[in-house]
Amino acid sequence: MADILEVQLGQQIALYHHNLCGLYTIAELRPSEDHEVIRIGDSVARGLWETSSFSGVASATCVEHALPLEQAEYLGDYVEQLTAFEEGAGVVVCSPYGGRIHEYTDLQGTRAVEALQDRHAAAASWSCKGYSWRPRSAGAEARWFIPPEELSERSFRYLSQVLQSKWWYAVLLMQTPTADIVIGGSAPPALKQHMASSIYSAIGHSCPVTVAAGGPWAATHPNHLVNRLSEHGGFQIAQPFWVLQNHWCVIGETIAAVLAEKL
Repeated sequence: MADILEVQLGQQIALYHHNLCGLYTIAELRPSEDHEVIRIGDSVARGLWETSSFSGVASATCVEHALPLEQAEYLGDYVEQLTAFEEGAGVVVCSPYGGRIHEYTDLQGTRAVEALQDRHAAAASWSCKGYSWRPRSAGAEARWFIPPEELSERSFRYLSQVLQSKWWYAVLLMQTPTADIVIGGSAPPALKQHMASSIYSAIGHSCPVTVAAGGPWAATHPNHLVNRLSEHGGFQIAQPFWVLQNHWCVIGETIAAVLAEKL
């Protein structure tokens, strides 16, 4: 199937089943198998409301850029957006889990870029918004979440543009199941600690903010999107849902304040 679609290992494809669609990463190529067969995991099947094998359509076109946001939300679909893009700008804020995937992260990213521009700092926003007919964000996450280490510029047209530029700082916003706000990425430890302290103060000390020293939230893998965008200035900021719900705006503004003073 990969040769028919002309896609590569690590690239994302869209799977369509009835009126549902989801994005998934090609984890293994099996040239010897039937070219019309795609092997998927249980989580993929559940995201498309199936429990076993099913008939569907695969496409190398992951994002339909002409789809208006309102229509995407109504249809339970997915869009990619790039705003305020200037090649070689200072900060790029990435919200790949907007819409109902990790709710409020896209609003937070937009606010961070606006606040940076208010401070006359060059900034751009790359975001994706995924929706679902299921309540809140559970269905959307199952269908549209691609880990930040796997996001492929071959699958996202605007991401390809962003990766062609070099950035002083790159920020990725996401939700976490942990009780704390967790900060990771390639940025210097002192700067990550400054970001953590600033966010903790901005939200009235209502949630602990930690800098991940290791483990999955440290976001130190070289393939992590922020580390590809900024070799020494990447931030992953992962927040519990209730924090996003109540503090997305002030945290976005705090991110901007911390980074603007470093540009």
